[in-house]
Amino acid sequence: MVTIRSDDFTRRDKVVLKTADETVNNNNSTQADDALLVALGANETWILRYFIKYNSNTTADFRYNIAVPSGTTYNALFQGDNDSGPLFYHRTTGDENVAGKGADWAFTVNVVVKTSSTAGNVVLHWAQWVANASDTKVLLGSNIVAHRLA
Repeated sequence: MVTIRSDDFTRRDKVVLKTADETVNNNNSTQADDALLVALGANETWILRYFIKYNSNTTADFRYNIAVPSGTTYNALFQGDNDSGPLFYHRTTGDENVAGKGADWAFTVNVVVKTSSTAGNVVLHWAQWVANASDTKVLLGSNIVAHRLA
């Protein structure tokens, strides 16, 4: 049996909840999300689970990436779908395209992050894949659950 002290949760776990919708339109350059970020210390290893609720039309689609502090490495596993159906992929850098559905939709990304000697924020960046006058939104209720491994 493992005993967990109540203060272990506050030191080793973080939960970030998006409390309002955020909108971009006619823009395919990623921008930092206003809420979906986690501050990590130097020389730490974390697992982060992103649950992203979004709405984007089928022309604009949805572009995202994960920005990390200098020297940080990460491995991400995306679970969602694109225009051809279910999609799972592994990513260590760069932007990814998620299909716009013209309705509220969601995907998850599980990320293992190892910071170097530089502390800083791990931040979701996002935009439209194709600049379009319609609104693309990351919705209220999107969240990050982070657990420090080391």
